[in-house]
Amino acid sequence: MKSMITTGLVGVAFGAALVSANVAASTTLSYGSYVSRSHTLNADAVGPFFEAVEQETNGSLRFRLHTDGTVVGPRNALSGIGDGVVDMALVVDVYVPSTVPTNATLSELALFPADTLAGAAAVTEMTLLHCEECVDDWHQAGVQPLGFYSTAPYHLMCRTEVKDLRTARGKRVRAATAWAGWTAAMGAVPVNISSGEMYEAMSRRSVDCGLGATAWLDSYGLSDVVTHVLDLGIGAYRGGHFMNMNLEKWNGLSDDERAAFLKHLPLAVARAAIAYDHDSEVALENAREKGITIVEPGQDLIDRYDELLQTERERVIETGRERGLSDPEALVDKYVELLEKWEAIVADLDGSEEAFAAELDRHIFQKADL
Repeated sequence: MKSMITTGLVGVAFGAALVSANVAASTTLSYGSYVSRSHTLNADAVGPFFEAVEQETNGSLRFRLHTDGTVVGPRNALSGIGDGVVDMALVVDVYVPSTVPTNATLSELALFPADTLAGAAAVTEMTLLHCEECVDDWHQAGVQPLGFYSTAPYHLMCRTEVKDLRTARGKRVRAATAWAGWTAAMGAVPVNISSGEMYEAMSRRSVDCGLGATAWLDSYGLSDVVTHVLDLGIGAYRGGHFMNMNLEKWNGLSDDERAAFLKHLPLAVARAAIAYDHDSEVALENAREKGITIVEPGQDLIDRYDELLQTERERVIETGRERGLSDPEALVDKYVELLEKWEAIVADLDGSEEAFAAELDRHIFQKADL
């Protein structure tokens, strides 16, 4: 009997040791996002990516998603990663231009028209393969860049009708960076608040309109306060840094764990872009059903946009000079070249996530030194 008890205790102890070893072998990485859990990025790209990596690593990597700005917000997400408050986070570079001036300057080219997929691919390729300054900025902040996204085209969404220069004059519009210039060109007044603050600002009538992807009508609930959407796409934000990691944490991963990231990153970037397009189309259709008016733009607004584009390249180059970039002309020209390259690539695809991901893998991730 004593022998059986002893053997049983040894078995329990051995089992407990195995459990402890498994727990110790599992690393949980925290991700901070200032948008909701149901937002396009989290629901369609970030969440599925985490699930895929967990499965690929047999649970050696796990993830904890903190949404709605509960841990980090848009202005402290980057420092939060570098300081170890979170291991990963959604970073919007235009909120921290002094820390990542190179990518923030490239994001100023937002008014240039480009397909959503082409924009996501171009900024990811630019950063990881053709912009040593970009990577240096992120590394100095203690962050390893891994993948970017592009929103769908921005539209003017308002509480009252705006259809031409006359009706735009004097309107207070949530707009930052390049869109602040567009807002001023319309004769309106730019108000620099984050996308997450737009609903409250419009509800309180402290702003009249917001510039953003129509997907926000659903993901931010703007359809409750917006009555008119201008049917004129004005560029897109292409500087959303949604896949990254604390540099020390990234370097501490095993080869197999980093390989799992690289295997699934192309699909995450593809899903983010395609979902943004899809969700924007669905939200616009939902808006029509709710009685929100889709407004045909006046020719004077279209002409003003075309005029503004003629000076945007030089404006962005000058912004780069002011931020201390060594050769902003070369950076801007390379980025525009990549936008055109990816426009051609995505035009030949069937629109599937898998086809786009395969191109991202071939052109970018197989060549990236990560």
